Amino acid sequence: MGNKNSKITGEFEVYILYKALGKDCYTGWGDRRTSHHICLLKSTKTGKFYYSELTTDNPIKKGIIKIKFGEYSFFPGVINYDVIGYTDKTIDEMEEFVKNNNYEGTIYNLFFNNCQNYAQAFIRFLNIKGSFGRAEWAQQAKTPSEIYVHNVQRELL
Repeated sequence: MGNKNSKITGEFEVYILYKALGKDCYTGWGDRRTSHHICLLKSTKTGKFYYSELTTDNPIKKGIIKIKFGEYSFFPGVINYDVIGYTDKTIDEMEEFVKNNNYEGTIYNLFFNNCQNYAQAFIRFLNIKGSFGRAEWAQQAKTPSEIYVHNVQRELL
């Protein structure tokens, strides 16, 4: 049947990275729910990677939240991610969203005010087109050059 979204593009490809909690590496293949979520963006023009994420000074003791945005540097090892789709939002628009978000300076809460909540809010803001949904298992790449939208290992109806 093939990918019905294969002709849809935008300024950026959008992904979620799954980082191991408290470590400088990515989570295991199926370990999405207990991982740190990072929104990853790849420029369709330059191939450069950007990110936005919610961090805190102390997640154990309900620390103060800080939202980050900028160019992304990958950790070594296998990269676990999900393909989200495309966005036409610009870097300036994303920086404005990060600057004016409702998370900055609030108290971290494992259940209601966390990195997964922020990732969902950022993705809603991006107004995704060509959404791919989520595969049963996260995608894997050995290097950043292997991360691309057409690497989705499933067919969509």
